[in-house]
Parts: sequence; C-alpha cells; structure tokens
Amino acid sequence: MQILVTAIDPTQQTRLGYTQLPSFMAKFEGAEFSGSAWFVPASGKADGNAGQTLEVELSQERVTQVTLEDAKDFEPRVQNLSEPASYRVTGFVDFVTQLKDPIEACIVYISVGNANFTLTTSELGGIKPVQGGHLSFTVHGLSLWDEAI
Repeated sequence: MQILVTAIDPTQQTRLGYTQLPSFMAKFEGAEFSGSAWFVPASGKADGNAGQTLEVELSQERVTQVTLEDAKDFEPRVQNLSEPASYRVTGFVDFVTQLKDPIEACIVYISVGNANFTLTTSELGGIKPVQGGHLSFTVHGLSLWDEAI
C-alpha cells in the first residue's frame, strides 16, 4: 500500500517483529484509509521520513471481532476507531492458504483496494472464510512496514 507519512512522534517508540525493529507512532494518508499506526522505517530511525511517500506492508498486534459478511450488505472499507492504530476492516477474501502447521492451519489474505491484511487461524476465532467471500474484523496495533526493509 502506498502512503504519505505526514508526521512521526520519535518519543513514542516500540520494537516490533521477530528481529525487534524500532517503530514509531506515525500519522499517514493513503488512498484506502488514513490515520495513525506504528511505522517501521527501513532506516531504523524516525528522522527523514515525514513528508515521504512510501510503499508499506501492513501487520497488526492482534485481531478481534471477526465476522463473515453477507454479499448483499458488503461495502469494502477501513474505519478509524478511537483507540490509536486501531481500525474496523471490511474486505474481500482474496486467498486462503492451507498450512501443514496444526496450530496455524491457514493464512487468509484480505484486501480493501490496495490495502492488504493477513490473518492467521488463531486470529480468526473459529471463523472459516472462503476465497471470494467477505470478512470484517477489528485490527489493534496496526503497523506499517517500509518495503525497503
């Protein structure tokens, strides 16, 4: 997804991912949605990213309230929630990839325009989406990973 980083708060920092890369709370604008998220810059530094247009991949700390959507009431969207870096997402199920892992039996890829979200079995809470279906869920702790990493 392409975003414009509009502001970064270097005082709000955490480490994300298996390699514990530094991330900073940022404001961004995108064609699909805008708001706040944890931004993981390729440089590892907050400086020099505000005002930049970047390609990012989306991830999240956790997912709640997963539901299947009826096709007749379906409207793809991402809505800001009051909790920072949290959104209600309604999107298309693009792919369901089956895995051999007994705990994480599948990965589901959901899109809203060019915004692509990935959910695992444990995040789905027993819901079994199918390719071509529609899914809603709440993302908490959205992170934007600079694709230059």
